[in-house]
Amino acid sequence: MKYMKYIRYIILLPMFYLLFFPSCANTSMPPTGGPKDSIPPVIVTVEPDSNKIDFPLNDGKISIKFNEYVVLVDESKNIYLSPPLSKKPESKIRGKGINITFPVQLDSGITYTLEFGNSITDNNEGNIFPSYSYPFSTGKVIDSMVVSGRVFDFKTLLPIDNIIVAFYENLSDTAVYKTFPSKIAKSDKWGYFAVKNLKKTIYKVYAYGDINDNYKFDPENEKIAFIDSIIVPSVVMKKGLPELQYVDEKDTTASLSKPSAINLYLFREPTVKQYIKNSGRKETKKFFLTFASPDVKIESLELEGITSKINFIKQFNSTNDSLVLWIKDTSLVLKDTVNMIVKYHKTDSLDKLFVGYDTLQMIAPKIPKQDPKLAKRANFGQQEEQIRKDLLDMKIEVFPDLVEQYGYSLIFPAPIIHSDYSKIKYEFVTPKGQTGKEEFIIKRDESDSCLYHLRNLSPMKLGFEYKLNVYKGAFKDIYKNTNDSIMKSVILPNDEKLSKINLELKGAESFYIIDLTNNTRDKVYRSLKASKDGIIVFPYVAPGVYSIRITKDSNNNGLIDSGSLAEKRQPEKVRLYTLPDGNSVIKILESTELTQTIDLKSIFK
Repeated sequence: MKYMKYIRYIILLPMFYLLFFPSCANTSMPPTGGPKDSIPPVIVTVEPDSNKIDFPLNDGKISIKFNEYVVLVDESKNIYLSPPLSKKPESKIRGKGINITFPVQLDSGITYTLEFGNSITDNNEGNIFPSYSYPFSTGKVIDSMVVSGRVFDFKTLLPIDNIIVAFYENLSDTAVYKTFPSKIAKSDKWGYFAVKNLKKTIYKVYAYGDINDNYKFDPENEKIAFIDSIIVPSVVMKKGLPELQYVDEKDTTASLSKPSAINLYLFREPTVKQYIKNSGRKETKKFFLTFASPDVKIESLELEGITSKINFIKQFNSTNDSLVLWIKDTSLVLKDTVNMIVKYHKTDSLDKLFVGYDTLQMIAPKIPKQDPKLAKRANFGQQEEQIRKDLLDMKIEVFPDLVEQYGYSLIFPAPIIHSDYSKIKYEFVTPKGQTGKEEFIIKRDESDSCLYHLRNLSPMKLGFEYKLNVYKGAFKDIYKNTNDSIMKSVILPNDEKLSKINLELKGAESFYIIDLTNNTRDKVYRSLKASKDGIIVFPYVAPGVYSIRITKDSNNNGLIDSGSLAEKRQPEKVRLYTLPDGNSVIKILESTELTQTIDLKSIFK
């Protein structure tokens, strides 16, 4: 019994220990609390030192030691050598450092720059070591010139990241396809790049999306940009140079204020191969062909087994790479499957054009069986009648906020051969119910023979209703089908929250396309054409953020044309209108009227 009190103390001792010394209770867990580590790693030593000359051609190694353990992130994207080699540098973590080796022999007398980008972070918190460059030379000197710039998409003018910007001492037109660049850099989130350690010599400059990671331009899959003239670097690398300063990509103002010497506009080059990409039969006597390249040259079109000459009605699109065909002969009977023989200029295995033949199987679409009950319809509230076989099924489209600019769209399934405008009634209805005749004009669309536009001859009035009645027999198509009566009306928007944009154009020297787009320029709300000084208007604009994109439409085809490296042709110039503060994103408030003057000559200088 005399030992019982000691046993009681022995039992309570571990509980006392856990109660008053909890930090020792679990030695496998790190202590909690304290400030979060936000400091990036710090370099302790670099062997050999950067700017090393006489670097060995074979078996050279670079060792970088830090003050803490680090990891590598997205090595294949972030770490690269300029100029590149046939095999990429190999990087391995060793303790608190990184070892870099080169699996192939380096070239002699070359200044190399090893770029780490944002690949180095600390092991615990992921703090990024600021973008690091390591220059070295296999010769006696370190080249020390730099050229900076930005890469944009030529249509949206948005910056593009991870694009190879390549400088070539080889001035041959084929160098970008066949050889490694003399120096490279990669664009960041803001499209910014700085090509470092250049010689003071002449270069050709390109930028391309290196999808297959081979440091060569592959036109079938990759976009390209190029500078028309040669470039001679004029800026010397030195401490404190703004082009070389690290800027956090999250800092928009600092990122956009970095000096930029050249701009590159990336575009998709039209394929040089010519072949038939797609074909088919939309209706029994309506065919379509789609070609790989624009401006196709067709020698002849025939249907196998049809000995008589076929009168095709042809409609190309604006770039002459898509063709729709109608057979006008109503007496010609075609099978469900026919072969079309196309004789045209196509490319061979060497991408040379020759006159060849393709035989295409054209299968007529299946016509669904119609329920007899659904084959009847009401004819303006009168007695029901069967849908007639010679019906021209025309459609009318009109949008309240666009009708002033674009009018009514009359859409037909086949080309029209006869129009009787006396069977069209167009009138206005005032807010008080009074009606009157409205004068109009109808024009066929320039690129679509099955589309017509009807527009007012006098200005449209806010709050008025505009009624379009197209009576039976107003139009007849190539198959002698005629339309039934159809009516469509529209009222101009009267929402007080809608706004208006007036643009006064000055300095016009060409044809222009002016687009009202969203702020990422991938959606066009309105589009107008202009060729002279004057005022253009975008009415009925909803509150929101917009951009005004202007294209110098040199060939007046209404399209934003891409460029061609093979033809040394830049894409059509596209620029954004910017406000006096330099902002290209325009915020439109409710019930406002914005008036801006645009100096076209200044924008496209």
